[in-house]
Amino acid sequence: MKVQTYTLNDTAHVTAYILDSQISYGVHRKRPAMIICPGGGYLTLATKEGEAVATSFLSQGYHCFVLRYSTYHLERVTSLEETPIINPKARYPQPILELMQTMLLLHEHAQEWHLDDDNIFVTGFSAGGHLAASLGVHWDNPDFHQILEQDFEPEDLKPKGLVLAYPLLEGHGGDYIAKNTPKEHLIAHQLADMTDFFFQTQEPSQVQKEAVSILPFINEKTPPTFLWITGQDKIVDPRACLLYAMKMQELGLDCECHLFNNGPHGLARADKVYAKSSTEVNRPVAVWMDMALTWLDAQMEERNGH
Repeated sequence: MKVQTYTLNDTAHVTAYILDSQISYGVHRKRPAMIICPGGGYLTLATKEGEAVATSFLSQGYHCFVLRYSTYHLERVTSLEETPIINPKARYPQPILELMQTMLLLHEHAQEWHLDDDNIFVTGFSAGGHLAASLGVHWDNPDFHQILEQDFEPEDLKPKGLVLAYPLLEGHGGDYIAKNTPKEHLIAHQLADMTDFFFQTQEPSQVQKEAVSILPFINEKTPPTFLWITGQDKIVDPRACLLYAMKMQELGLDCECHLFNNGPHGLARADKVYAKSSTEVNRPVAVWMDMALTWLDAQMEERNGH
């Protein structure tokens, strides 16, 4: 396996994990790709939602690409007493543009990496789920294309499918966080920065909130989606995932949705391998990865006519 970093700009890069294309002596195979978008409220990036997730997909034959997109905080804040250093260049929609650049990077190197660029998937967690879903509903948006200033076919930006883990789907999530998250929780303290990241104001209008939401933009061109969340999530509204699935169903689009009963926000793989405490180990939830892999196989088999 080859591991290489590709710089997108001063505050964003992609770590590529490229598997050997030779699966047996003299036998080479093109491999599907998974782009991984960690969460972190667009303020930082969650470690356990990056390489930790890539290892699962690598073991199943996916080239993996962890996108460490620009975040609004230049350094991780770990306590309420710390004052973050702000990166104004990271404001919405900058991370979406960086994900689009990553899609184009994969197409550019597809032959070199023996990458099947008809099977490029994107997975995202929490805010990273919002990022992945944003690509899913805006891949053909000319407003974003103009900002990119690159030559490409719009279809090159469309993922084959999305895997969304406890994704932010409604606005910036501020109303739900304010209502359900204890004020001593770090994310509640950082809500003002999340609001500024999206809107550059602390009093966004309903129109502004809807503009960064995912649900209003789901359409017949939205990629097939697998998504999951827990009913006890206090950071992201679980009902939004159900609404996403309902909208996909109404449009006749492929969507698989799992609402697990127990577990907090941010479980990632939910197994002991990358858990920092027992509260992050949840066996009933950890099955999501196997479920997602089965779903992904079906997406590729459907295209190949099996």
